Amino acid sequence: MIMRPLGFTVLTGVVSFGTCSIINYERVRNLYVQGNRANKPSSYSSKSLDFRNMLNKWWNSLHGGSKTAAVIIFLNTAVFLLWYQPRLHFFMYKWFTTSPFSGSSLTMLTSVFSHKEIWHLFINMFVLWNFAPHLEALLGKEQFIAFYITGGVFASFISQVFRIGFTSALGVGASLGASGALLACLSLVCINQPDIRLSIVFLPFFTFPAGVGLLAIAGFDLLGLLLRWRLFDHAAHLGGVLFGALYLKYGSYYIWQKRGWFISEWHKLREGSKRT
Repeated sequence: MIMRPLGFTVLTGVVSFGTCSIINYERVRNLYVQGNRANKPSSYSSKSLDFRNMLNKWWNSLHGGSKTAAVIIFLNTAVFLLWYQPRLHFFMYKWFTTSPFSGSSLTMLTSVFSHKEIWHLFINMFVLWNFAPHLEALLGKEQFIAFYITGGVFASFISQVFRIGFTSALGVGASLGASGALLACLSLVCINQPDIRLSIVFLPFFTFPAGVGLLAIAGFDLLGLLLRWRLFDHAAHLGGVLFGALYLKYGSYYIWQKRGWFISEWHKLREGSKRT
């Protein structure tokens, strides 16, 4: 029963990091080939494009991971709004919540972008918005995206392992939310930079070191797991923390920095398809 979610987790990691490696290669290659080519002037009047110009101005003002965070927030918000369509409730429960008994491993991924309550969405996206610049500074855009997706699915996998292994935990029911992926992000940043100052969402005046904050979160979730609290998916949270720590220690080096052979094969395939 555990092999299918395990296989999906591995497949997600392979596809995510493989695809993002190709995107990174193509982006760097295009920058090298095109240089600083000037944009062609538009033939449309600025008045007819006021909204588009304003949106472009806002988008271009975002830097350091904020663009990546904005896209993820948009996807999460879109899924959140779908929960408020009564005719879609069955569809949303089937495809945007995850459980080892749902019959679909795909929900391990889709549930990472799913929130039913506004407070849940707000807190998770607030944390993402604040930590995304740190993640992108450490990993770069494409590696950050692959890390986020794989970390979320890995957290879902750990949650399913716990539910399968402990029948009394099945009362937690299906789970959803980006918390597992976000705790992977927090874990990586907090272990790498344990002395940066963090604050609680509703208590911005109270700050504490990132390392202490991570230990507090992990301790709370471990206690919740042992006492079988049902408010949060504590197993998924701990899975995210574990993924962030393992990726910082081993993953970035053995997966991202050692991807040269894969990029070389992609380059050969790309150039070969051009000749034909």
